[in-house]
Amino acid sequence: MIVADTNLIAYYLIEGPYTEHASSVLGRDPVWCAPPQWQAELLNVLWLSIRYAGLTPDLADQAYLGAEAVVNTRERPHFHKILDLALTSGCSPYDCEFVALAMDEGVPLVTNDRKVLAAFPEIAVSIQEFGR
Repeated sequence: MIVADTNLIAYYLIEGPYTEHASSVLGRDPVWCAPPQWQAELLNVLWLSIRYAGLTPDLADQAYLGAEAVVNTRERPHFHKILDLALTSGCSPYDCEFVALAMDEGVPLVTNDRKVLAAFPEIAVSIQEFGR
């Protein structure tokens, strides 16, 4: 099992330069989990893709439903842990929610967020590295 950040989920479902890497991650570990906020974040990615990148609403619907089939939504980690991680790392609480979940589950967080990768090298791994 891995914790998948929202960008990994989007890369897997919306054709682009990282789709192949995201597919490799799924091939290596098909059990993806994420905190509840992934849903709102993915909706924002889809909305932006419709507005600015030519994604159709029908494809956005398919992508969201595809994400629901792949991602296991876990309970949000305790807010105090998220806040502590954010304060000590300089990463946003949004990002630290994924980090905290990975820590709680004892699994890697797969992300391409450079700040998260630098702040949490013991838990965060890049999409390209994990998909090898």
